Amino acid sequence: MIDTVLSIQQINLELFRELLARLETSINTGNCQQVIRDSTAAINQVFQSQLIVLLDIRAHAYAKQGYCDSAYSDACKMIDFAPELGAGYARQGDVFSMFGRQDRAIGAYTEGQEAAAKDLTQIERLAEGRKYAAKKNKSRIDYLANLPIEVTNNIIRRLRKNDKAACLSVSRMWRSRTLECSAAWKALNVTGNRRDLQLVNVMPHIGRHLETLLINTDNDQIRSSYLQHMINKQFGGIHTLKLSALATQNFAPYTSRMAIAFWQMRETLTIFDVDFADNENAITLADILLPCCNLSTLRYATTRPVATLVGDFSTMEKHNALASLELRSGLINGEDIRGVLQRCPQLRRLTMTGCSPTVLDPINQFAPNLEILGYNNTSPGIPQQSVTALQPPGLRTLYTNNGRSTLPADAILPLICKNMATLDTAFLNVTEFPDSDTRQFQAAHPMFKLENLTGLTLWSKRGVQSVIMHAIRDTTTLKNISLVSVHDLNEVVATLMRISPVSSLQLSYTDASSATASLVQLFGRYAALSSRSNTRQLHTINIRYCTGIGNPVLASLTEIQSLQSLSLRGLADITSRGVGDLLEKLPHHITYLELAEMDAVTDNHIIALRVHSHLSEVNLEGLPNITNQGLQYGIDSRVTVLEKLTIKGCRSITNECAQYLKRKVKVVVYKLA
Repeated sequence: MIDTVLSIQQINLELFRELLARLETSINTGNCQQVIRDSTAAINQVFQSQLIVLLDIRAHAYAKQGYCDSAYSDACKMIDFAPELGAGYARQGDVFSMFGRQDRAIGAYTEGQEAAAKDLTQIERLAEGRKYAAKKNKSRIDYLANLPIEVTNNIIRRLRKNDKAACLSVSRMWRSRTLECSAAWKALNVTGNRRDLQLVNVMPHIGRHLETLLINTDNDQIRSSYLQHMINKQFGGIHTLKLSALATQNFAPYTSRMAIAFWQMRETLTIFDVDFADNENAITLADILLPCCNLSTLRYATTRPVATLVGDFSTMEKHNALASLELRSGLINGEDIRGVLQRCPQLRRLTMTGCSPTVLDPINQFAPNLEILGYNNTSPGIPQQSVTALQPPGLRTLYTNNGRSTLPADAILPLICKNMATLDTAFLNVTEFPDSDTRQFQAAHPMFKLENLTGLTLWSKRGVQSVIMHAIRDTTTLKNISLVSVHDLNEVVATLMRISPVSSLQLSYTDASSATASLVQLFGRYAALSSRSNTRQLHTINIRYCTGIGNPVLASLTEIQSLQSLSLRGLADITSRGVGDLLEKLPHHITYLELAEMDAVTDNHIIALRVHSHLSEVNLEGLPNITNQGLQYGIDSRVTVLEKLTIKGCRSITNECAQYLKRKVKVVVYKLA
């Protein structure tokens, strides 16, 4: 293969003017035959001097970038424009040779030698190209053809989508092997690039292998083609379909066809994930659930009020397959979801964002098997259902707003009371409960207890805190507790002193000024328990943005020998000496330490970490008073190697220091801001 391109040439203006003058004379005399001849001569002069050269240059660049089809297309245009010239054939042969198709390269060079025998400028190039291609063709080995089919399939399935598409153009054998490799086409992410356009044409061959399809493009040709393949039942094994907000833009022409597609996929489709954004021509919930009788998971997003997109459930029988429903909408009211809940009695997981408190009433009435509820909670940590049939029905996981607008206490407490025997994990951000309402609630529900709770995150506001603390006072199952904006920290500590020990404790955004003695007493209890092997022990403490946490509280932490993970962030009332005493006496079995957004932390504290041989991960964030020298010395003098070191927003730590530390620590994450 001769890797050259034609040189750019200037148009011969004198010759071009002469041709134009002849053409003008022919026009004036009315001689049509002569006009045709003179026009053709002028066109050929332009083509041969500029267009052919530019096409050759672009084809060469396409080939260098791996765009075989585009390079070949330009070479064909060169031949079409000037079949008597050898440049187009030479470029075509070069493209084939570059991509390993030596037999086709030989054919292109040979055709050029015959068709452009009078083009002396390209005769040598064509001959040398043919000779090179023949040599390569004789010596090449097609490894894919010689490997066992199971090895070939293992290679093909690991390729990226674009690479698999490229394999289809290499040879007939490669195309056949690639199309027949079922594992290569289990999942497909359609983004609208040129390879996706190529794959559309082979969908009748690979569609039967497809199990998961994500369409993330507004390309009308691709969307229409895939929809037609669905209607034609090409996707016989598909179980997951996702349409992004981009794919549902201007969706009106496709809604009726989508209904037919759902009917054709009804036997296999179990997961449908769609984002309609602000599209007013969205498919309704009823239009999805009615044909898709085996759908077990539905994720439906729109910025519009869901009332306009619910649809008509009046003719729908019970849908016993739907187990998980996620709704994201501009507004969701109770009446909007009543029909869905009535027709889907086996629903076990329901998460909604954009909903009002009115949704809790139909949930209480028409969701007897609900196990997981997310109310305006955007956390990705809401679990999937994992309940066995042997467990009694009831709500087990409840996630309310995570730090945003609060949920009225009187709206959610009835649901909690109803499911108090089964509730396992509660994430509660609710409004304050007036003292009178608190007393009234406790009088009406004297047996309200959360005895099976294992995880609790609570925004501890007035009234609600007392209700929840009273409900967990006899629990023996609580392992993880996270308290935010605590109203009365002494009351919380009194409850923690009473119940069985927890494994993880997090305290955030709380004024602890009046509870120092209580906290010292609590951590003293956990210190005493840490020497016992027959009881649950405290392993994780996370204290964030709390005022009133001073040196005495830090000192009490050092006695907890079971402590494995400690995070301290945004504690303005501790001193440098307090941090030093903490790190000096910290239990040597600790494996994770976070120090963040505290001016009291200095180089001396980082150096002090060298004695903690079990420490495997350190997170340092927003520490203005640590330097390159202190950090490097602290890491260099360690006896054991850290597994991971994170440095974020520490303005005195440079990138050069981070690069040095990467030679000392297995994983270093460094961000200046």
